[in-house]
Amino acid sequence: LPALFMSLVGWNWSWHSPTPAQSIKLYCCGMGFILAINCCGIFNMRKATWAATREARIRQSLAMNQLQEAFQSQRRELLSKALDNAKAEQLQSVNGGPAVIAAAAGFLASGGSQETETSFAAGAGNVQVALSDAMPKTELRNRIRELEQKVHRQQQQ
Repeated sequence: LPALFMSLVGWNWSWHSPTPAQSIKLYCCGMGFILAINCCGIFNMRKATWAATREARIRQSLAMNQLQEAFQSQRRELLSKALDNAKAEQLQSVNGGPAVIAAAAGFLASGGSQETETSFAAGAGNVQVALSDAMPKTELRNRIRELEQKVHRQQQQ
């Protein structure tokens, strides 16, 4: 494209066989053309970044809604699909995402019942697998400490 632009400029100025001074001007025009195209690329990249960010937010919002609806329906197959989709969309980086993912993963690990302690105890071996990508390890450890302290206080009462 720069060579085509330089040829067009040379033809426009009727330089069929340019002198060395005219060749330098043509080269400057060609380099100016390259600079202009590169500057346009900055604006295009900015627009592409904004569009990708907006698309990611929309997909994460849809994944959050899907996960919440599946959790409310308490159907394991829907919840499992929604949880996989939430992990794929990196929902843990959205405000409130880790809590919803942890609740859904805990529900799946407990065997599907939130109300009975026996079903959670039966599914406790699967908790680590279900929560592996739901939240960072430090957050998971902090949550475990909080729950252990809560249980310890309840046992003392």
